[in-house]
Amino acid sequence: MQKNEIIKKETEELLEGVDEIEESFEELESDTLGVLAEGPDFFDNRAEDCEPLIENCEEALKALPKITPPACKIRRKQYEDIKKKLETLIDDFEDLQKSTDTVLNPATEAATKTSELLTIAIKLPDVIKEFAFMKKECEKIKKAMLL
Repeated sequence: MQKNEIIKKETEELLEGVDEIEESFEELESDTLGVLAEGPDFFDNRAEDCEPLIENCEEALKALPKITPPACKIRRKQYEDIKKKLETLIDDFEDLQKSTDTVLNPATEAATKTSELLTIAIKLPDVIKEFAFMKKECEKIKKAMLL
């Protein structure tokens, strides 16, 4: 497979994965408690969903030159930024999962549950923004490949 085909394939898979995760967060944002009650491992599952996307970034980076020339429309930095955001999100999801576990634990006091739900609600818009950024970068790459 040629390098441009590898980049195209990895970018399409990356965009598809980002879209799927972003959709799950939009559902979560509209019905936080309902979604978490139905899928108590929601954040652990999203962290697992990020792993193959990191691999997509790594494969695309392998196909790109070590230093992208200034005139190059597809830049290593785009994939590096997405990869870093995914790695950071995995760590964030671990914290959010702990908050979820606390909320869903029947022994947890109401005040603590409320506090943890607030923590989740405050972090959700930032998570959604990260996925919107990644989606935008993937779209830029796809557009550059069509030129």
